Amino acid sequence: MSHQEDLKKEFKTIAHKVEPVLERILLNNVDKQFHQMVLHQVSTGGKRLRPGLAIVCCQMLGGNIKDVIYPAAGLEILHNYTLIVDDIIDHSVVRGNEPTT
Repeated sequence: MSHQEDLKKEFKTIAHKVEPVLERILLNNVDKQFHQMVLHQVSTGGKRLRPGLAIVCCQMLGGNIKDVIYPAAGLEILHNYTLIVDDIIDHSVVRGNEPTT
């Protein structure tokens, strides 16, 4: 397996660990009728590069994923909501072949 394939596999594993944390943070105290709307932007996909880098850096420095999983998820939320603001400013209706929030 190449280094690139190893890296893709590692980031996919990290993404699966970050997803439930993203949902937990975003849906905390949100009425059930708004769940789909709140999760729309983060559920449209993405490589989860920012949380992946945070987690990998933490692990390289001897830290544990539990030490960084919430800040890593926070980075992904911040990134996604800057995309929402960008779509509003640009009056975009589609991002990555998906309707914008």
